[in-house]
Order: sequence, then C-alpha cells, then structure tokens
Amino acid sequence: MTLERLLCVRPWLAFVALGLVGAMALIACGGGSDDEPETEAQTTQTHIVEKQTPPADEPAPQETAPAPEPEAQTPQTHTVEDQTPPAGEPTTQEPVPALDPVGPSPLPEEPVPEPVNGWLRISPPGEFQDLAVDATGSVIVATGRGSGIISRDAGATWEQIDWPGDLRSRVAITAGGGQILVAALSSLSNEDTTAVWSTDGGRTWIDTELEIQGAVGAGADAFAVADLRNGLITFSGGELTGPVQIPRIEDNFDPSDALVNPNNPNDRYLVSLSEGGTAMLRRTPDGGATWAPFLADFETFGTTRIGFLPFGFVVMSWAGVLLSFDGGGTWFPQNAGLETLDEDGFYFDLVDLVVIPLGNVPVLASRENGLFRFNPSGWDPFPGPGLAVEAIEALPGTSALLAATAEGVFRLENPAIAGE
Repeated sequence: MTLERLLCVRPWLAFVALGLVGAMALIACGGGSDDEPETEAQTTQTHIVEKQTPPADEPAPQETAPAPEPEAQTPQTHTVEDQTPPAGEPTTQEPVPALDPVGPSPLPEEPVPEPVNGWLRISPPGEFQDLAVDATGSVIVATGRGSGIISRDAGATWEQIDWPGDLRSRVAITAGGGQILVAALSSLSNEDTTAVWSTDGGRTWIDTELEIQGAVGAGADAFAVADLRNGLITFSGGELTGPVQIPRIEDNFDPSDALVNPNNPNDRYLVSLSEGGTAMLRRTPDGGATWAPFLADFETFGTTRIGFLPFGFVVMSWAGVLLSFDGGGTWFPQNAGLETLDEDGFYFDLVDLVVIPLGNVPVLASRENGLFRFNPSGWDPFPGPGLAVEAIEALPGTSALLAATAEGVFRLENPAIAGE
C-alpha cells in the first residue's frame, strides 16, 4: 500500500505521521532549547500551587508551602492581614466589652433612679414609716415593721438592722448614733408595746420591758421618752432615771410622744392621746422641776408635732396648724393653703412637721398630697418624691430634707426653691 492510499484511507494515521515527521525535522535542524520545557514545567507547577492554596480562613501549612514568586505572595499576604489583628488590639479571644455586639453591660443590682421633682432616693429600696437623724447629721435611721436601715455617713452607705417584734417603728437615736431606741408604732395599739434598745448602733438589742410609745434623743447617752406608766422621763443606762417629770395623765390620756427643744435640752414636751384621738400637750421648761399645760386654749387631735422656731413655735395636728411668734404667749391658726386637705375641719392627711435648720422654714408633710412650705400668708404646696410620705426630717447644718416612703428614703437638696 502506497503512502498516498494510506493517507486517503486512514486520515488520522496521516496526521500522526506528519507530526512525527515534523518532530524529526526539528531535531535534525537543532531547533528549540532546553530552558523552554523547564519554564513550562515551572508554570504548570505554580498553577497547581495556586489551586491548592487553602481559603482565607484556613491557614496553609508552612512546612509544605513552596517559595512563592512575587505574584503568588499576594493572596497569602491578604490572608494573613484578614486573620491577624493590628498591633495593640486584643485578639478575638479577648473581646472588648464596650464593643461587644451582643448587648450592653449588665446594670448594677440596685440602680439609682432618676430624681423625681428634685427628690433622689439615697437608700436601698424598702418600706419605711419613721425617720431619725442625730444632732450631727451623719447618722440616719429609717424604720419599718420589725427591721430598718442605718447610715453612718449622712446617707452615702447603708446597713440593714433588725430588732425583735413587728409593730415597733418609732425610732430615736442619741448624738453620734451610738444608742438607738425603737418603740411601738402607735399609742392606740393594744399589742405589745415594749421598746427595744441598742448600745452598739443597732448591732444587738435589749428588751427594755418598758411601755415606751415615743422617744427622742436628748444627749449623747440619754433619751426623753413617753412611757405609759411614768409619763415623760429620761431613759439612760438601761433604765428610767431621775424624778418623774410629767406623770401619766388620767382620763384615758396615754403618753404617746416625747419632744425636746434642740435649742434647749431642758425644754421638754409630752404628747398624750385619748382613746377618741384628742391630743393633750404639756411642757416642762426646766427639765422636770415644773410643768404646765401647753396650748390649753386650743384643741389638738391625732398626730401631733411641734416645730421649734427662734421666736416661737409651730404645732401641727389633725385639727390644723397653730403658730406663735412670741414664745408661746399668743397663738393663731394658719391653715391657708391647706384647703385640699380639709375634711370637715380636720386634716387627716398630715403626717409630719419639720423646721429646715437653714432659714428656719417650717415644712409640713402630707401623705398623699406632697409637702407644704410656710410663708407669712399661708402654706405653699411643693411636690414630694412622687410617693406617699410617711415621715420627714431635716439634716442639721444643711437645707436638705429627708422623706421616708414605702420605696425608700429620699433626699431633697434645696426645699426653698422646690417646685419653682
């Protein structure tokens, strides 16, 4: 068979044959070079490495990685930049809380609420019915039923205190807060009225076995107390001491509260209540040597408080408010501005009275209707802490007020401008 017929019958064999002839011709002529096949091999090898390079989130094994050409370094350098944080920044195993995308940092266990009408809660939350502040203004006690809290740094920090019984909520403290006396809640209660007493700032308690209804701190180590059996007398050293200053009042008038003039510790007062709620006040201006009726010409009723002014007194009761500007010589009622509290001539919503030390401004506390500040023409209302107020006190040497409520102790820094 000739070559021509072979090409006609089997073309593909002709193609192979021509390829072989061409290759032999190139070899015979000395064409090509040894470097070109090596270049092709390197190119192919580089292409294989690029295909096997792991994705950006999987680091390549360093021991098997070939020496990269300049073009091959680009994907590797980009991968390292994606996975390695810049110098000075924490790694992903140490997240920065401020930048945590999950959510904000946890709030404090007892966050301080926003002020309400200028009042700011300074105590832990709790339900309190009475307040006492010592003469220095640094010790504050707030009481509830069977427990309370104490601050020894003017309200910056607080401690829990507990005492026996669940009806005792009237509280008195001596100057410096070393002694605390907690008495029964109400003089009209038929429950156990024994007061408890602490000589270590509320850490331990002693049962006095006395029927003390009310008390006030009368010095560094003594109280003036209203005792059901003995009237107004001094409690000191664990017992009632000194002569009976004002004996118990007959005709069902039971001693319910004791008051001491802060400007004269010997000027003391006893508030007594009848079963019908009528109040009687008596005074001993000389520490018990003599005593006499106080406000004999005026009827007082129920909750009764006395505020001491440089020139006289202000007396609050459920029968209204009385003032004297001549040391108790003459009196006149002043209930203007309290019309919203008037219920057939009575003011059952009034709960407490205090005189702001700086400025000597009387302030009334109304349980549901806020507070009232005195002015010569009557009483100006100003807002309370937004809660029912049970008791108020003033911080000595300041213009600040404290209020006990069912949700804690609140402080108002400047009552003179409150509500303006």
